[in-house]
Amino acid sequence: MNMKIHQLNQVWELNPQLFREIKGRFNRRNLTLATGVSLLAQLCVYFSFLSREFSMNVISLSSRYCNLKETYEQYNQQYTQIQNQLYSSPTNDLSINREALEVKLSELSQLMNANCPPDAINSSLWWRDYWTEIFMMLSVFGFFALIVIGSYMLINDLATEQRRGTLNFIRLSPQTYKSVFVGKILGVPSLLYVVVALFIPYHIGSGISAGIPILEIFSFYAVVVASCAFFYSLSLLFGLITAGQNGFQAWLGSGSIFIFLMLANSKPIYQDGSDWLNLFCPSFFLRYLIYSTGSSYLYFPFNQESIQVFKWFELPLGTSGMLILLFSLFNFCLWTFGIWQGLKRCFYNPDATLFSKQQSYWITGCLTVMNLGFLIQDFELKTQSSIIVAFVFNFLLFFVLIAALSPQRQTLQDWARYRRERVNGKTNLLSDLIQRERSPAVVAIGLNLVIVMTLFGLTMLWVGLPDERLQILTALLLNVSLIWLCASLAQLVLLMRTPKRGFWAVGMVGAVLILPLIVLAFLGLEPSKEPFVFLLSSLSFTAVEYATIPLVLTAIISQLMVTVLLNLRLTQQLKKAGESTSKALLSA
Repeated sequence: MNMKIHQLNQVWELNPQLFREIKGRFNRRNLTLATGVSLLAQLCVYFSFLSREFSMNVISLSSRYCNLKETYEQYNQQYTQIQNQLYSSPTNDLSINREALEVKLSELSQLMNANCPPDAINSSLWWRDYWTEIFMMLSVFGFFALIVIGSYMLINDLATEQRRGTLNFIRLSPQTYKSVFVGKILGVPSLLYVVVALFIPYHIGSGISAGIPILEIFSFYAVVVASCAFFYSLSLLFGLITAGQNGFQAWLGSGSIFIFLMLANSKPIYQDGSDWLNLFCPSFFLRYLIYSTGSSYLYFPFNQESIQVFKWFELPLGTSGMLILLFSLFNFCLWTFGIWQGLKRCFYNPDATLFSKQQSYWITGCLTVMNLGFLIQDFELKTQSSIIVAFVFNFLLFFVLIAALSPQRQTLQDWARYRRERVNGKTNLLSDLIQRERSPAVVAIGLNLVIVMTLFGLTMLWVGLPDERLQILTALLLNVSLIWLCASLAQLVLLMRTPKRGFWAVGMVGAVLILPLIVLAFLGLEPSKEPFVFLLSSLSFTAVEYATIPLVLTAIISQLMVTVLLNLRLTQQLKKAGESTSKALLSA
């Protein structure tokens, strides 16, 4: 007995955080409740499909499950011919026996609406679709519950730790950040894992009955596990960033994930950059399972169209289950790894920026290459909307980068004082702005913009049509110029003395991007009539084709002048902050 206890203690010592989480949750009451919820949910699923079993004997003659489809088509053809003959001839035409034709129509209508004879029902096809629908419904509701509820539990747990003051205690413990967060991911939703695990036998049984190979079922499980690791890591990062809020962050985080999954779950394959979003929803792999089984059933709880045209560059992902599996796992693992870099920084230093400047360059490059792969499938632009998706992607990417890289006021003051004290030393200002942690993010954002502009520009020169290349590159330059202006504005606002500087920065950047669009819509202006106004907004790509070269140059120079003025003001504020901080330290 003592030996078993010693071995158990050794297991728990591998991850004390996991032991802490499970110890508080795995009691008899909670386990009984989790088991009861799982069994009750399975009974609900069974009874909801029970009525389908009774409807098997009332299948119509026109149903795909009836083997007399050809007979129905003959009846339908005769019905159409008689109907055309009856209603196309004049009513006073005595050569047509209308009563006999109407009787014949009535007889044909009864035959067409009759039930399929039991011996003519394709029962194997009916049962295959029956079990396929159960399998797909369990799959979709299962991963939605795992991801959304699990994300809520993790964010809420971190908020509770922060409120009780135990989060800082965990930071000071000898545990590594990996041990803490792995323990959180495995321990906090552990009761949810029990509920889902009890569904697995029913799920596997329905999949096998539907004709889905067991290996592909476990491949789907691998995708679900990878997606949970990604969204749980993202939830932990969101929880760390918003740990000081008032407790609403759990609903906000899990609600945002739910909305994103709903959109990705129902989104078709458009063959543009937005197809990347489909990879973040596990139901994407279910589309291949449907396609591979040859089922034509259309009432699954997700969009199942066009999976075979899904490509990344020239890689035909939609035609191979192995390619979809490997690419999905690669996608989840790559961005989970990136999120964990942010978790490491925020865990050890809550005041640090989300990513370092060097990490941001790699993130920007990887994100851009991934997006380009879906944007130029078969090395050509499939639709004009692909360009719009690319510009929207740029705005979203750099909105996140501005928030992740821009340091707060105290950090900037420390850096300004450091620069002032080392002004006669061998410090390189440009190196500080490109690499160092505490320096302003404007130059780093600019370098990220250069990376995006280079990759997108070279790609558009390669795959764009000759008469479109100049327009695309001009729109890209205007897009980059506006984003750099927003980055400079955000960094200047974060240096202000006012409280809630982060909210002010988000509001100011949002006003620059959104307020002009509201004004343009209110005034009813069109890019073809007033191109210059649109060139200065976030919809500049809609006005490029109507603008002259001098007008475009004027718009770019105007934005650059505003950016220069903002950076000059930022430089003055940093010098003043460095001087005042140094004087305060000397007087102390």
